[in-house]
Amino acid sequence: MEFVDLYGARAFQAMVAMGDGTRLNTFVFLPQSGRTRWPAILHRTPYGITASDARHKTDCARAWLPSAKEPFRGSILRGWRNIVAHGYAAVYQDTRGRHGSEGEDRVYADDASDGHDTLEWIAAQPWTNQMVGMSGSSAGATTAFAAASTRHPSLRAFFAQAGASSIL
Repeated sequence: MEFVDLYGARAFQAMVAMGDGTRLNTFVFLPQSGRTRWPAILHRTPYGITASDARHKTDCARAWLPSAKEPFRGSILRGWRNIVAHGYAAVYQDTRGRHGSEGEDRVYADDASDGHDTLEWIAAQPWTNQMVGMSGSSAGATTAFAAASTRHPSLRAFFAQAGASSIL
């Protein structure tokens, strides 16, 4: 992984392989100093972790920046700075078949297994203490509920806002 220094944080992009080999676009933002392992906050979304019009959907240094024409619209990534400032790793991921991720978007069908595989990937990283919280709203909340349903041992908490806990 190649780190980029950003506003008091270290960041990198990874294409995280799921169990079937499909790779999902993932951005990780780590505190610049302090301990070497942090708890993580994971946000998986079909809405795109970058601004919808970003030219660099897999560039963690540029894709989150707001548009000069519409500074209040765009990337869901704007929260990473606050997460990192509070001593957490911030992890953002495009869901399967959406934006920078590979595969076919089958509308929630893969979110439980992909969420589990992503939690497994985070738990195996040298920068985490294996404690993960998830957050999301709307469809992002539904992906958090789906991942929580797998009972991965690293998932310690989640905050889901305005999402469905069942899609049946």
